[in-house]
Amino acid sequence: MRESLRGLLLIGMRGAGKSAAGRAAATLTSTPFIDLDDRALSRCGAASVEEVFASPGGDARWRLAELEVLAQAIAECRSPCIIAVGAGAPLHPQTADALRQARSLGWRIVHVRASSETCAARVGADPAGRPSITGSGIVGEIASLHAQRTPVYESLQDIAVDGEPGIDQVARSIARAASDS
Repeated sequence: MRESLRGLLLIGMRGAGKSAAGRAAATLTSTPFIDLDDRALSRCGAASVEEVFASPGGDARWRLAELEVLAQAIAECRSPCIIAVGAGAPLHPQTADALRQARSLGWRIVHVRASSETCAARVGADPAGRPSITGSGIVGEIASLHAQRTPVYESLQDIAVDGEPGIDQVARSIARAASDS
């Protein structure tokens, strides 16, 4: 990763490959990797995301945790690192502002793009899963969220990488984005 680059902030849909490819890209670039979903879960003191969302005020508690762990991760990364941001986090104005402000600190926002079909297939194959946001089946939910969230991701992105190929190829694209930035 280039010295002038503080790191990459990966945004995109659930199942686009932010976590899996981000971890692999961090290995390729010998940089630390932080998954904000893991940190937000720890901050909420819950065993699962489903548990957080099922509790009173769970959605607001989760979004606040996402914002707090994003700010903490940006502050603590003194050398370049790769951070996977939760799929819904950029939709919240304070978190979107924090992402924009990170640019002035040398961060680049990478949109990992994948079709709703690819995301639904990956999410459906994940036994840990995530809670339903819309209450519909996974394919319908991902398609609906994809349509809503993609314009937000595109408005924030500095770079976009194709999340459609296998995770190894996506990781190489992220690693290239780190060296080209």
